[in-house]
Amino acid sequence: MRFFAVRPTSVLVGAALVAAAACAWAAQSGGPRPVFEVASVKLAPSPASCPECRRRLTSDPGRIDYQYVQLVEVIRQAYGVTWELESGTGPASIWSERYDIQATIPPGASKDQLPLMLQALLEERFRLVVHRETKQRPVYALGVAKGGLKIAPASPEPERAQISSTLKGIPGGYRVTEDRVTMDRFASNMRLDRPVVDMTGIEGVFTFTLEYARDDELKAAPPAVDGGSGNGAGGEAPLPPLLPPFRKVLQDRLGLILESRVIPVGVFIVDHAERVPIEN
Repeated sequence: MRFFAVRPTSVLVGAALVAAAACAWAAQSGGPRPVFEVASVKLAPSPASCPECRRRLTSDPGRIDYQYVQLVEVIRQAYGVTWELESGTGPASIWSERYDIQATIPPGASKDQLPLMLQALLEERFRLVVHRETKQRPVYALGVAKGGLKIAPASPEPERAQISSTLKGIPGGYRVTEDRVTMDRFASNMRLDRPVVDMTGIEGVFTFTLEYARDDELKAAPPAVDGGSGNGAGGEAPLPPLLPPFRKVLQDRLGLILESRVIPVGVFIVDHAERVPIEN
């Protein structure tokens, strides 16, 4: 079980917000969406022919530099989609091929305009065509366990609107710290095999830390041995503590559970994308 880096919206509404941003820009400016000043898009060598090639995504207020990225990664950034992106959608090239993309951002452009610029770039250079629809999909519903919620909301601090989520590897597992996070945000930060939807109905913000095992390591961990000094045979370093799995920590520490459900969710589908981008 892992966590996404902090994202500003739930996985189920990210695409809608990006689409709304495009409409808002057109309505407010009375003109077309913003575009990059100059952009270079090239098909990169395949992983088989370039084993030393490495993926890299960097950006600053004036430029983006994406090296050896899959087109699906850029589509996710451009349209604000993660789990909504239909698995296997579109041509195989968006999942298999690699691309190098460098582009200059116009002076004075805001960070919120970058997705709109990426959309324009994808549509121009790759002839990208997408659409959205609603389908029944399996999700995990984040709910309150029978014993009730075990943590209290953080006290109001108007001057601290900033929220954060950090993930750190520790011996035997992970430590995640959520600072002033809503339940909806907590759900959207989780990285499981399907989306997590907040169905707790709980308002407010919460601050907490969880420590839990990597699922694969938990299954393979050797049994504890009683007695002795705690050192392994021959002076070896002691084994890391056996941490509980994420679901148990979720219930014992927070009073929350994850339940499997099938509900209608918005999905994002790629209809068409050229394998070779239009020349620069």
